[in-house]
Amino acid sequence: MNAAVQATDVYDGFERGEETLIVALDLDDVYNRIEYDVLLRTMINLKIIPQLVVWVGEALLKRRVAMWLGNWTCDTRSITPESLQGSPLSPVLFNIYTVGKTSGQLESLGRELSFADVVLVYRQTG
Repeated sequence: MNAAVQATDVYDGFERGEETLIVALDLDDVYNRIEYDVLLRTMINLKIIPQLVVWVGEALLKRRVAMWLGNWTCDTRSITPESLQGSPLSPVLFNIYTVGKTSGQLESLGRELSFADVVLVYRQTG
């Protein structure tokens, strides 16, 4: 959807004789910078199903791992909370995390379009 919005804006600006200045940002290591209390509070404020909020919280904050080989299994251990880098869940959670910043992105004078860790900021001038 963001690509369609940007393409339409650039085309419409071209038709009006305007130039479009675009800044594209790819945020580095952004999934590891999420504040989990803010994410979970945002999920609650968005009225996301409480069971899903609990599931996400436990998946991120109470992660336990174990190794097994054949019939042998080691004791489970807790690991340090961090995002699920490379997981399909990470972009979705980051979009939820940043919803307060990006919710008005289609109504502003310039545009800020984002999906996960990619942000496009642009403005048209005559």
